[in-house]
Amino acid sequence: MIKKDFLLLFLFSMLVRLILFFTIYNQPIKFYSNPDAYNYEQIALNLIQFGNFSAETQPPLTPNLSRTPAYPFFIAGIYALTNKSVFAVILSQILIGSVAAALIPILANSLHLSRRVGWIGGMLLTADPLITLTTYQMITETVFMCFLLVATVMLTLYFQTQKKYWLAGSAVMFALTSLTRPISQYLTFALIPLFFLSTERVEWRSAWKNILLFLVINLTITYSWAYRNYYEADIWTLSAIGDKNLLYYRASDVLAEERNINEQEAKSELVQSIQAEVNTHNLTAAEEIHLMRTQAMEIFRKYPMTTLKVHAIGFVKVFANPGFNLFCIMLDNDPVSLDASKNIMGCESSKQGGIIKQTKEKIAEMTWLEILVSILEILLLAAMYLGTALGSWNLLQAKQWYLLYFLLVPIAYFSILSAGGESVSRFRIPIIPFLAILAGIGFSRFYLRMKEGQGKQTRIT
Repeated sequence: MIKKDFLLLFLFSMLVRLILFFTIYNQPIKFYSNPDAYNYEQIALNLIQFGNFSAETQPPLTPNLSRTPAYPFFIAGIYALTNKSVFAVILSQILIGSVAAALIPILANSLHLSRRVGWIGGMLLTADPLITLTTYQMITETVFMCFLLVATVMLTLYFQTQKKYWLAGSAVMFALTSLTRPISQYLTFALIPLFFLSTERVEWRSAWKNILLFLVINLTITYSWAYRNYYEADIWTLSAIGDKNLLYYRASDVLAEERNINEQEAKSELVQSIQAEVNTHNLTAAEEIHLMRTQAMEIFRKYPMTTLKVHAIGFVKVFANPGFNLFCIMLDNDPVSLDASKNIMGCESSKQGGIIKQTKEKIAEMTWLEILVSILEILLLAAMYLGTALGSWNLLQAKQWYLLYFLLVPIAYFSILSAGGESVSRFRIPIIPFLAILAGIGFSRFYLRMKEGQGKQTRIT
């Protein structure tokens, strides 16, 4: 039965994505609607042509320290097989995204949840416009979400069967998620308590051995890339992108708030400050990254309350922003326009005033289709958040600590690490599968209680 559910949900999800693909494919520039796409593609092209992991467009091809390898190698592999076809990359992501949605019933089953829970969760992923439309962007989110779900399913199968190959497979897949997006590199540590929640106290000695195996496999693969960066640039880091974001987004937003200047002015000031230090002291790439981290932390320490405010706003952006700009870009049939940085212009606002004013300005630029899709996303989010609250409450009442931890910790982990000045709606994507499962639990048990209530009423009458 579970194989049938997987196949049906996969085919339905694939159909939805292909239908939308054929409304977008005639404007392939939309595949590059996130500027990171050019960076990933350039690394892939350099891998094919020169065998170098570099984002430079001309020699010398200095090693790239910001990107992790999984996604550029994914593009490079497809380009090598298809004569550099961006359509093949997007079609591959459609396939991968459909697999991710179809994995939800398998995850629900491995957590000993009902078939109904799996279908509710899977349909929520399939119907989510943010997830679907991000599939057509050449960025990491689709591949990352699929890797994360495969890793999670394998871990649940290990707890269910105690088979070591599921544990090893999960450790490898969690490493691949970190090598796709470095934000997940600490998630395995957050999952360690599951080894104790899933076993009896008498088996805790065995649990420690399995934790060690899990971490050794995961960390060896993950931090082999940190070793590469150390070898190439004398800096032990999985990715320098976190330090850049820390300064040029989070710290710059704090600075903008404190000095009452706009975000671009604050960022320019920090860029000039760093560049002056680099030029004056002839800093290496490693020293520049360390300097960025140091300056960001100094700003956070100097303005702690504003730092908390910026992170709180980032949290709201992740969970409450439907994804207006993405919907405008992908669903608009008019020729797209680019700014000076090759960013595709979507629904623009003046960026003056509060969130409500900016939202009204964006909605005023939308077509009726874009507005309908935005409403669908808002309704789905409301349903997921309500269902998550119901599901969490049900699990709490039933004292199902293993399930609560398994589903809530990834949500908390990605929420905390994604909240900041650079926060956007797509950062919600790795959180949605776990929200969908919890929502499935909440709505399924609500349905059963309603059914029981109707049965009692029928017997009384």
